[in-house]
Amino acid sequence: MHRLGRGFGGASHLWSHVGMRSAAIICMLTVVPGSAVLASPPSAVRQALLGIIAGKLDPKPFSVTYDDLHGLWGGLTLTIHGDGKVEQTAVRVAAGTPRPASREGVLTLVRLLLKEEAWAQRESERAPRPDESRARLVIRYGTYTTQIWEWYNDLIQNQRIVKIRELMKRIAWTKGKS
Repeated sequence: MHRLGRGFGGASHLWSHVGMRSAAIICMLTVVPGSAVLASPPSAVRQALLGIIAGKLDPKPFSVTYDDLHGLWGGLTLTIHGDGKVEQTAVRVAAGTPRPASREGVLTLVRLLLKEEAWAQRESERAPRPDESRARLVIRYGTYTTQIWEWYNDLIQNQRIVKIRELMKRIAWTKGKS
């Protein structure tokens, strides 16, 4: 796992060598050890997914999270873990009643992630348009993590993250909910 280091030799060293304004800016930028995890190489996540499908890796350390939660508009955060545990947060959107995911459901999800190459970012970076938000997909296996995103308004057109989200809903929610 990659972690950001603490940097700068401690508070007393910091205050003695820089002015008050500079120290305040540096303190805002300093990261406490263990507080941030950097993305893993996409190939590591891909290899983990292949290992799960081949039966060589335990699916328990695996999870995938779909997240389109927006501070003003609400949205959905849905996580399926390799052991079947389901977590969700739904704000101002209809959501199904969560249930444990079956082993076959988890494997079906892993196969779709492989098919869609869900570790590869395809959308180009640009400034958002007014009221535009992103839908994110985070895949984890143990300490390996990768995240991709698409503009929420482009989900249907792109037919990538939305396919994964809809499968996640079918796996994680009781029948009759969508």
